[in-house]
Amino acid sequence: RRVHGENNTATEMSCLLNQDILLSVFLHLEPESVCVCEQVCKTWKRVANEPILWKKLCEDMWQDKVYLPPSAVELFNKGLTKEAFKYALLDSKRTTITPEELCSFDWYFRFKYLAGEHWIANDPFWRGKDAVRAKFETNGVLRRYCTDDSLLPFRDTEITWKFITRVVGTSPDPGQFIRVSVNGFRVPAYVVSRWLHPTFAVLGRFFDLL
Repeated sequence: RRVHGENNTATEMSCLLNQDILLSVFLHLEPESVCVCEQVCKTWKRVANEPILWKKLCEDMWQDKVYLPPSAVELFNKGLTKEAFKYALLDSKRTTITPEELCSFDWYFRFKYLAGEHWIANDPFWRGKDAVRAKFETNGVLRRYCTDDSLLPFRDTEITWKFITRVVGTSPDPGQFIRVSVNGFRVPAYVVSRWLHPTFAVLGRFFDLL
């Protein structure tokens, strides 16, 4: 039937469907589609901004992540779920890392095949074992360990790290490049990137830290 006063299809549907049914439909949509639905009419906008809807969208986005931005989690815990989603989405595009974040993670280290046979032959990852773990300490030391210390390559190596603000040919943002020295010798800069959605990665020329 036709709804008097407004005769567009979306308005007719919103009168035929109660808000609980609309919400059930919206819960199966992608975030982009929810934002489109929000523009249809006042009823759809109200349902598209329901905190329970954005709570689910946050949980879907975060389910396989090892890092969640604290500010987004704080908003989520306050019930501001749409704001939490928006903050987390924007943060996922960031390719810089703070010292606190860098030092809070345990990283998995592996040499790239490009490093050459000598290096990968000593890497447990390439021997079917657990990958070496790496920890950036706040005192500037890069500590390495693994489940079986006898497999740890180059155990007597001293490794230090620091952020750098300039790399030849670039104008990096603070927290985008890391300088590592091995026994006092500098190696090519580590580059902070993202790996598989918002998870941080630190990429070197011959190895990855994930």
